[in-house]
Amino acid sequence: MEGMADNGSVPLKVGVNDKLRIIYLDGHLKYLLKAMKKAYYVWSFLDDFEWDSGYTARFGLTYVDFKNNLTRHLKDSAFWYKRDDYRDYADFCFQEFGDRVKYWITLNEPNLFSSRGYASGIYAPGRCSNYIGNCSRGNSATEPYLVTHHLILSHAYAVKLYRDKYQFLISNFFFFLDFNFKTSQKGIVGITVDCRWQVPKFQTVSSRKAAFRALDFEFGWVVHPMTNGDYPKTMRCLVGNRLPNFTNEESILIKGTLDFVGLNYYTSLYADDATSYSSVFLSYTTDSHVNDTAEKNGIPIGELAGGNWLYMYPKGIREFVLYVKRKYSGLPIYITENGMADNNNNSLPIDEALDDDLRIKYHHLHLSYLLQAIKVGADVRGYSIWSVMDDFEWNSGYTLRFGLTYVDYKNGLKRYLKKSAFWFKNFLQMENATTDSSLLVSS
Repeated sequence: MEGMADNGSVPLKVGVNDKLRIIYLDGHLKYLLKAMKKAYYVWSFLDDFEWDSGYTARFGLTYVDFKNNLTRHLKDSAFWYKRDDYRDYADFCFQEFGDRVKYWITLNEPNLFSSRGYASGIYAPGRCSNYIGNCSRGNSATEPYLVTHHLILSHAYAVKLYRDKYQFLISNFFFFLDFNFKTSQKGIVGITVDCRWQVPKFQTVSSRKAAFRALDFEFGWVVHPMTNGDYPKTMRCLVGNRLPNFTNEESILIKGTLDFVGLNYYTSLYADDATSYSSVFLSYTTDSHVNDTAEKNGIPIGELAGGNWLYMYPKGIREFVLYVKRKYSGLPIYITENGMADNNNNSLPIDEALDDDLRIKYHHLHLSYLLQAIKVGADVRGYSIWSVMDDFEWNSGYTLRFGLTYVDYKNGLKRYLKKSAFWFKNFLQMENATTDSSLLVSS
């Protein structure tokens, strides 16, 4: 934290579930603090330090480890039915931390959790149909939709609780006031969604339609019900009766439950119509009838960073926020994650690893395109880099380094600021930040 303060004033995204132990007791979930002294030390430290240092904490209630811990404690792969338990968990967090936290994220990348955990099986809990991957159990045709359906309802339960109990207005006479004037904790609640911009692979009607279908299946899958009360029509048409229905009461409950949407943007893909797909071996991964690729005529969509998936396409962040502006008018946007990875090269000297000009270029270009979107009316209110320091990247482990800070895993986790950290500090301290035209690409 002190290092972050020295590096400038930045938004901070905090996950609560790593500070909590969840146990099942007498038929009800009880939420007990894990390592209570340490957890409360962290938050008392934030209380004393954060606000004077200019931090804005965005507090995430659920990440992959939370959901899978809950699965194990319930001894039930279908934990996502337990909406009341999630509401109780959220209530605990609102009560304990709501006096300091004003930005709540109920779900972090629910679309990835459902698709990769229950369709392809590459994320925990590793469920999929046996014709999709090497999974011991699961149903790729139905489970991803069921999981997301109940995650959406869990989100709605938590939001209703927050608005009823913690975010009430000064008086019924002031119902017309914006949420910024709400009393009590005065917080706002949203979600974060992983999003890849979809570029039509060819200048054809079929490619353009494929791109919009892909956006509906990845982004609209979660956001559309929370803004319109039901799934996108494209999903209703293509998935049929495998896509769960909301009751009238549930539709009313979920609609309008976003004070903001968080976008986790890293890369983009080319989208084209899938000319062949199985009508027998059904899966969420093929239901959109889209063929996603990272190259066109052998040429990648952008420069490849770390890993085998992160192609740099900064224009996509502009296109995505403008898409949200057009389709979900009035919905405030926060860029909750944006960053690039280096491959973890153990033989590379630390001083060379700190020289990360490509990361500077990545963020400079993305911020430049984001500024273009803001200038034409996109309601973007915040930007967070992923990540402050090198970290454990889910199924990639420590093989990728996203951080502005280098972590020496071999020598007591000692930290070193990378060149990009100093660049970002200078950028934040500029009174009127402007872009370097030499780093801009043509629009």
